[in-house]
Amino acid sequence: MAYQSVANYGIIGNMHTAALGGLNGSIDWLCFPSHDSPSVFAAILDDQTGGRFKIAPVDGIASNGQRSSL
Repeated sequence: MAYQSVANYGIIGNMHTAALGGLNGSIDWLCFPSHDSPSVFAAILDDQTGGRFKIAPVDGIASNGQRSSL
């Protein structure tokens, strides 16, 4: 997996901790349980061994859209 542009990340947080989530659905940065804790996921710094959390289809292909029951 290659590095994403910083513009592709959004912040997810609850006033105690924060994570950076990418457009591809992966959490690439997370310090837990507080902002000054060591990082749990750090793929934003090291793509190979930094670690990430991602849920995605095995083949990488997914369809989306709304389906009508008519």
